[in-house]
Amino acid sequence: VNIVALMDSADGKVLSCEPKIQLMMSSAYVRKMSEQLLKINPTALIAVFARPITANLPLVSEVFHKARCWDPNKILGSVALEVMRIEAMAARLFHLNPEFLSIPVVGGADASTAVPLISKAKPLNHISQ
Repeated sequence: VNIVALMDSADGKVLSCEPKIQLMMSSAYVRKMSEQLLKINPTALIAVFARPITANLPLVSEVFHKARCWDPNKILGSVALEVMRIEAMAARLFHLNPEFLSIPVVGGADASTAVPLISKAKPLNHISQ
């Protein structure tokens, strides 16, 4: 199985922008790369990291759907950055080592849509506040 990480073409500036501006900066690139993936490897597993993920993931899906190559099990978004941020904040708050803290996240893959499930954090016995 081939795995493709679809990143943004922009530098780190995109992280500090509002989602609307992020989308304006990345959508043309994401669409172009999706169309190229259709030609080169339409069956690859695609991990979308391009911000805002909650908008670019459906964009990639639509490009593949329009070409009749859409497989919902092969296109996914990554919440890794938000998970790391949430775990770092919680670790500071509870005086824990973030390396040993795991907090699941549901919702979207962007700061405004990610929902940390603090009640499901591990190690549970260290979070008492």
